[in-house]
Amino acid sequence: MGFSVKNSVSYIGRGRLSTFGIDARALLGFFRVMQTNDPAFYYAIQVDEDDRLSSVFWVETRSRIAYNCFSDVVAFDTTYQVNQYKMPLAPFTGVNHHKQSVLFGCALLADETESTFIWLFTSWLEAMSGQQPGLIITDYDSAITRAVQRVFPLTKHRYCKWHIMSKMPKQMGQVYSALPKAFQVEFDKFVNKSETPEEFESAWHLLLDKYNLSGNEWLQSLYIDRKLWVSTYLRETFFAGMHATQKSSSVNSVFDGYVNARSTLQDFAEQYEKALDDRCERSQGRI
Repeated sequence: MGFSVKNSVSYIGRGRLSTFGIDARALLGFFRVMQTNDPAFYYAIQVDEDDRLSSVFWVETRSRIAYNCFSDVVAFDTTYQVNQYKMPLAPFTGVNHHKQSVLFGCALLADETESTFIWLFTSWLEAMSGQQPGLIITDYDSAITRAVQRVFPLTKHRYCKWHIMSKMPKQMGQVYSALPKAFQVEFDKFVNKSETPEEFESAWHLLLDKYNLSGNEWLQSLYIDRKLWVSTYLRETFFAGMHATQKSSSVNSVFDGYVNARSTLQDFAEQYEKALDDRCERSQGRI
């Protein structure tokens, strides 16, 4: 696949370098150096109404080439935060022919609104020459869902079960706190062990009736979307060895030891490149 250099930089909004903060200017300077060394290095900047940097996305040539080969399944995760601005890290990841995790680009986001996700997905799709993934696995989030439907109309969409289960206490709030521990055990069991859709649906209704949860809006939403996250409905779905039941810790761990809560934007981008270089060296047995 050839990548056009003229399309490798995308500014969103009326951004002017002189109006960015010192850290943002340093980050853009780093990206320009990267592009000098790697002409197909792609980055996109989103700015707010005051021309201040709000979100940033970047991807290097090796990641674009990897995506061209392994675009069947992509995971998108926003649960990892590691920088002094507490901006969500949003990596696009996949699996190669050795069943190793590969990065298909990365973003730092100002917020998690539908408009920001549309900007990010559109920028990522442009970087990937318009090639939509076969399947995308995401957090269970309405803003992400609407953005996926708009930008990736040809892509199958599934939700990460780990994300759903981990968010249950927060989403249900005091209702969840008042439930006995047995509820979570029973819920996990039939979500993971149901052999057929009929078995799952029967167990779901029985459990919600047992704990008087039939009127809970979040659980109602999960049930409506059950075919996108419950194992028994996904037996025919090709995941390329990726697990929608687990947090993408294997990818997030790429950054452990390289960045932390005090990392600046430039620090993060530089250490991101170092982490990828080291990961590549390890996969080739050189370190």
